[in-house]
Amino acid sequence: MRKNKIYRIKEYEDPKRALSKNARVLEQERDFSSLKKLQSLATVLSIITVVGGIGGVLFHSINILGGTGVLVSVASLFLCLWKPAYCSLYGEEAYGVPMVSVEGPLFFSTLMLTFLATMLVNYVSYARLLGFSAVIAGTLAALLYMRCRVAQKNLEFVFIILLYSAFWGFSIIGACNTIFTDPEPAEIVVGKITDKWTSHSRQSGDSYNISLKEHGEELEFSINEEDFNKLSVGDRIPVYFYSGGLGIQLVDVY
Repeated sequence: MRKNKIYRIKEYEDPKRALSKNARVLEQERDFSSLKKLQSLATVLSIITVVGGIGGVLFHSINILGGTGVLVSVASLFLCLWKPAYCSLYGEEAYGVPMVSVEGPLFFSTLMLTFLATMLVNYVSYARLLGFSAVIAGTLAALLYMRCRVAQKNLEFVFIILLYSAFWGFSIIGACNTIFTDPEPAEIVVGKITDKWTSHSRQSGDSYNISLKEHGEELEFSINEEDFNKLSVGDRIPVYFYSGGLGIQLVDVY
């Protein structure tokens, strides 16, 4: 069935009239029963996000956080691609017509993935991570733009699509690389500490850092205060290299 046209607001046209035409277009493509079902599904995704987030923190489980993040974020994006006349990445209405917003579950589930991708691991190099992320983000942005006809006529929605795509692309690649990495290190070497320092922030308090040069890269690590006080510049410590679930190499000490 041919989809109805979304109207662009022209300079010489009454904005209210154009908006009313776009509202009628959206209303013609929807039915109340499907709208209620999708609203219930969005509510379920929000509940899963909260329960999974709390469970992951309480049980210190990467698998719970990662599984929740992947499930909810993928499901939220799928709804926007599958039912663009009903579901929205941003806002609860379009042209005055109520929409099913997945903004909340998508945002918080992606935050979980970002935490796994950045806070719990160290990368030897970000090049491959950024390359994979760019491919995923570009593909997602193109799909969302083609499916969401509202976004094609609204620069604000285009910006939201680009922002979410970049954010999610980086997070999903980094998180999956962390979740599916082999727990056994692929290589263990003895590295020499080249520097050590402390830093402070209001949010996280004091942090204790060391740097080593290994495999041609300057590697930096945050360690606990006890280990920091035991170490000096020039000391040698074991450095563990992991292959990464998606082939993006990870590194750690201790």
